[in-house]
Amino acid sequence: MVANTVGDYLYPLRKYETPFSQWGVFAQYFTCDVIGLTLRGNMAYTTSSKTEASLDYDLNFISATENKSYNSRDEKSSFLYGFFTAAFYHKPVPGLKGGFIITNKGMNLNKSYPTFYLFTMPYIGFRIFKSV
Repeated sequence: MVANTVGDYLYPLRKYETPFSQWGVFAQYFTCDVIGLTLRGNMAYTTSSKTEASLDYDLNFISATENKSYNSRDEKSSFLYGFFTAAFYHKPVPGLKGGFIITNKGMNLNKSYPTFYLFTMPYIGFRIFKSV
């Protein structure tokens, strides 16, 4: 299920925060007429001075129709990529927070640009932030 997350490319961890909707994603459909709609956002709820819950979402709808000048077929494909990361953090001291996340987003290391896989089963992880 995760074998494709191993590939020829390696990206810095900060690229995990890159939006899915970028030039490289749409360039894959170079023989198509493409329409893309994106809705991204973040919701955070501070439950107390020491705890926080958040939800990051990145919803992408892509509709691609074969362009007749490239191909004689008249095919249309539509895709919905709904990425999310839900988190619950504990803040033991100012400037430091850590907690558990649940996400369906994973790095795709087979592409020459940083993009993502949409996993069918969410994964649990741990995340730590330090403010400078």
